[in-house]
Amino acid sequence: MSHMADCIVIGSGVIGCATALRLQREGHSVLLLDAERPGAGASFGNAGMAGPNAVVPMATPGFWRQLPALLFGDRKSVIVRPHALPAALRWLRISLKMANEAQMLHSRDGLHALHHQAIEGWRELLDEEAWTRLLRPGSTVSRHQSTSAEAVMTSLAIRLRAQVGVATRILSPATISRCFTELDADGSIFTAVDHTAAVRDPAALLETLRQHFIAAGGRWQRYRAERLVLNDGLIHSVTGDGGRLSAQHYVLAAGHASSSLLPAGNLHVPLIAERGYHIMLERSRPLFNDSPQDGLTPCVLHDASHKCVITEMSGGIRVSGFAEYAHPGSPARRDCYDRLERYFRQRFPRYPRVRLSQWYGHRPSTPDSLPYIDRHPAAANLICAFGHGHYGMSGAPATARRVSDLFASADDSAAQSPFSLRRFTDE
Repeated sequence: MSHMADCIVIGSGVIGCATALRLQREGHSVLLLDAERPGAGASFGNAGMAGPNAVVPMATPGFWRQLPALLFGDRKSVIVRPHALPAALRWLRISLKMANEAQMLHSRDGLHALHHQAIEGWRELLDEEAWTRLLRPGSTVSRHQSTSAEAVMTSLAIRLRAQVGVATRILSPATISRCFTELDADGSIFTAVDHTAAVRDPAALLETLRQHFIAAGGRWQRYRAERLVLNDGLIHSVTGDGGRLSAQHYVLAAGHASSSLLPAGNLHVPLIAERGYHIMLERSRPLFNDSPQDGLTPCVLHDASHKCVITEMSGGIRVSGFAEYAHPGSPARRDCYDRLERYFRQRFPRYPRVRLSQWYGHRPSTPDSLPYIDRHPAAANLICAFGHGHYGMSGAPATARRVSDLFASADDSAAQSPFSLRRFTDE
């Protein structure tokens, strides 16, 4: 069978597009496949955060004590649909095994390796015009439902960041008043992590990556992959609604759908489609203001207690939140959109609220918050790159570099990396 390309990349979310672009620029002939245009899935719907602060795994010691607050009450951020309860309980069992100090530090180090140069990575992938147009560099500001600065600065998340060199600073009430003139601070403590960025338009970012990829000689094809054909330790082709396609190498970057495309075998690769929501509100006037006297350019407002994120984007103000466990294809919960709008009203009571759009989609999440970036042990020409959960925008540039390194090397050292496909097989 003749090959259509050196490499077929399955999935044109942010991970697939970044990887395809890097491989194409390095001289490989790449075919990028997806059933939808880039930016139709989780990469479109994310909160738009990128930066080195994304080092805190979801499961930490004492995670079980946090479950009541996450599942119930006015700060509920996790929703389990009744039909998804058996799968959610199985997932919880695995996650609780991850909730120990050794695993937490292992996950922290893996996330740091992936995210600590996120901003530089995006500068490398995008030209200067696209970088300026699509990303807003600045600081991620976090609200903590506490009146004790000492308690905030000794909290687990801030300590984990400090251990890998990501500094957090307390912001004064005067600074918050200057940067968020309409915010109801409610006596809360606010912190900032610098050297982060917000994506101004995730869909435009994905389309720009695709255009850069095509300009470099790559090919994009609308194609719904259904099966990877394995024979004698190699993937020979991918089959789907566009017939059979073949290449010398394959990269599986199809988000939550990736697990259904993995070759059958004894490999245990836990992955769940964790649903997230956002609403877009009309931006009638600036919500965030730069404060040069404080050295602060807020690009994201994150609520550490309610697990919500507010981001100013080109098309409006995005309010994101929730982790919902439900079968893919089941309808959205309308009350989630309303709760996000109520949250925004609580924080910005005087700001006009005109809802422009709403969205829900599925994040590909793993129990230890680390993605899978590894060569498949049963298929030497298949590299996997999926499972980035909440952190795809931060992790895409480094993931593309790691896939490129795997592509260029035949050794098996990645099997021992934090991103190994085999790390759960003996669980």
